[in-house]
Formats: sequence, structure tokens, C-alpha cells
Amino acid sequence: MKTRLIFILFLFISFSLKAQMVQVPFDFQGKVYTLKPEMAKGVAFFDEYPGLIEATCFKVNDSLVTLDIRFKPENEVYRVNLEITNSEFAKIKRSLALNINSQAKIDGLDQEGRTSFLIGNSLMSIYYGISTPLAFELNEPKLALGLGMVVGGAGIIIPWRNTRDKEFTKGMASLTLYGQSRGILQGFLLGSIVGDNFDSRSQVLMSVGLSIGEGFLCHQWAKKTNMSYGRASTIGAMGDFGILAGSTGASGLGLFEERGNDNLEISLILGSIGGTLIGSALANNQNYKVGDAMMLRATGLLGAYLPLAITQTIDGASVRQISGATALGTLGGVVIGHKIAQNYDFSSSDGVKICLGTIASGLIGGGVGYIVSPENDSNSDNYMWLGSAAGATIGYLFFLNQYRGNSLIQNNGYSLHFNLNPIPLLNPEPFNPEYPMGQQGQAVSMIWRF
Repeated sequence: MKTRLIFILFLFISFSLKAQMVQVPFDFQGKVYTLKPEMAKGVAFFDEYPGLIEATCFKVNDSLVTLDIRFKPENEVYRVNLEITNSEFAKIKRSLALNINSQAKIDGLDQEGRTSFLIGNSLMSIYYGISTPLAFELNEPKLALGLGMVVGGAGIIIPWRNTRDKEFTKGMASLTLYGQSRGILQGFLLGSIVGDNFDSRSQVLMSVGLSIGEGFLCHQWAKKTNMSYGRASTIGAMGDFGILAGSTGASGLGLFEERGNDNLEISLILGSIGGTLIGSALANNQNYKVGDAMMLRATGLLGAYLPLAITQTIDGASVRQISGATALGTLGGVVIGHKIAQNYDFSSSDGVKICLGTIASGLIGGGVGYIVSPENDSNSDNYMWLGSAAGATIGYLFFLNQYRGNSLIQNNGYSLHFNLNPIPLLNPEPFNPEYPMGQQGQAVSMIWRF
């Protein structure tokens, strides 16, 4: 009796296994197992099922398959199970091939940068909406407010609609937003040059026009060159350094004394263009990652700030001297940052940490310097400047050394080692020249080989 029960149970299990069907794909690449309405458009077989929701297919045996079709012609959902031969199913697959391949092409697009672009572009569109009534000098409040709202909304909807089925990488998003945002600044500068007595209308018109135009050109540039996120970030960083070095360099050369503000605007624009071109050249010769670009920003900013802070403490330093030192420091920081990027790869998070750590350390150093400065001392600001410079430098070296270990060493010919030892600061002793090097307490030490 027990043997018979086992045999009957075995038969039931066998029948249940035999009844199981394997799902089969609708495409020849074996990727589409659920057919969507957009894939079935124009295929005569599915025209009999209006309001198609989805369809799946299962293999019955070597010669038959069953289609499970769900559709909603009006208010109710219907479900049909239809058995067809393999040859009939092959004809359906051939009819579906064009639609499926087109949809797969859309689904396979790299749109990782689309969301960040839409968010950034929305902020730009709000500016466009505010600026348009000002540019046309509309005195009617109702018309001005309505037109601004329409322009702002259209600036959000149109890019959203136009980028739905198109590739939009992070590199494209980064460079497009860079062009839009810096175009506003350059538009104001050009408007100041062209307009009479800094006419606000010409400035606003230029800012909106150049923002849209530069954003479009940067998008096309990134698209046609298949620009990476790291390269776009590097170009943006170098463009900003070009603005900084161009303005401070022109001031250091005394160009502002000849034509005043016109030279300022021209130097900012030329500096931005020059920095962008240099950034493109650097990124072409070096595979910059996003973290490398962030590290480059931190190094360049530190290079600009150190001479600025130090010259602020020198009595009698002129604006030209301060500006010239800042320009040279910017260039030096960029060169050092590029040298580091040639030998190390930094992740995005590490690059951000180096930037934030440098800024935070500079603020702490400046705050401590200001607190310890003597009361009623006319030079108390010098303590703040020197403290912030020292804090930023120590913080930069510390965080660079901290996250250098997480990076990939590309060239063993370069090395940076930084050590911070707080014990000598807590227990200071006078320097004794009789002690061999290394036995004297060292608070800070750095070894840099390249």
C-alpha cells in the first residue's frame, strides 16, 4: 500500500512538472518578455485587441506557444489565452522586430544627466521669467507678471519635452549648465560694455541671450565629442580659474587704470574663454575624473588664496600687487593640481571632501586667529588672514594625504607624504640644534617628490 501511494504521488509530481510552461521572449535577442502597447503599434495581429495593456508568451511544447493577452477596449479589462504554432509566432516576432528595436534603442539611452539638467535648467528658467519683463521694460504689472510666468514655465516644459527620448549624459548636463550659468555673467559684462552708462536693459537682454546661446553651444560641444563627466567638470573648473586669473592679472598689470571698468569686463570674458580652452586641452591630454576636477578646484583656490591672504598683512601693499600675487598664485595652484591629477585618480566623494575640508580648515584657522588677536590692535585682521591661510594649507594637505590612499597611483615618480603631530604643540620646547634631525619634536612635516 505504501509503495502504491509513493507511485501515485510521483505521478502527480510528474504531471505538475509537465504542466509548467516556460516564458519565451518576443524578440530575437531574448530581452523582451512582456510586450507593451508601443511595441505592438502597426502590427496587424494585435489590431484585433484594441486598448492593449500587455502580452506575454509561454512555450507549450516544441510546436505550440500560448499568448496571454490583456486589453481594455472600453471600461473593462479582458484577458485572452491563444495557442498558436511556432511558425505563426515567428511571423509575429518578425513583425514586431522594428518596433522592439526602436524602443530598445530609446530604453538603452544614457540619460543619467537628464534629471540634474532639468533641475538646474528650471532655476535658469525662473531667472529668464523674471528678466524678460525687465528687458522689455513692461510697465503694466499684469502683463509683466503673466509674461514672466509663461516664459519661466515654457523654459521648464520645452527642455523636458525635447530631452525625453534623447541621450543626455552627465557630461552633457554639466557643460550645458556651465554654459547657461556663466552666460548670465558674461551677458551682464557685455551689456555693460555695449550699453550706455551700464544700461540695465542691455545687460538683462545680453544675460538671457548669452545664457541660452552658450548653454546650447556647450550642449552641442559635449554631445558631438561624447564628453565625459570628468572632462566637463575640468573645463568648468578651468573656465572659472580663467575668470579669476584674467581679472586679477589685468588688475595687477594696471589695465583698469586706463579704461576702468571696460577692461575689467573684457579681462573677465577673455579669461573665461582662455580658461575653458586650456581646460579642454588639459582634459584631452589627461583622463580627468570628476574627483580629479574637484581636487583641481581645491588646489587652484588655495593657490589663489595664500598670496591674497599674505599680501593683505603687508603694510603699503597696493591693489596691483595684491591682484598680481593672486593671479600668479592661481596659475601656480592649477599647475600643481594638474601635476597631482597626472599621478592620482580621486573619486567624486574624495574630491568633494578635499574641497570642503580645505574650506572648513581655513574658516577654523581664521576664526582662531581672530580670537587670539590682541584687543585694540590695529593689525588684528592680520591674525585672521594668516590663521585662515595656515588653516587652509594644513587642512588641504591633511585631506589630500588622507584620501590619496584611496586613489589609484598612476606614476611612481611622484609622491606626497604629510604628517601632523600635535604633541610638540601641546608641549613646546625650544629648538636645540644639537639634536639630530628627527629627534627634535616636529609638529608638521611634508615630503614632496616629483
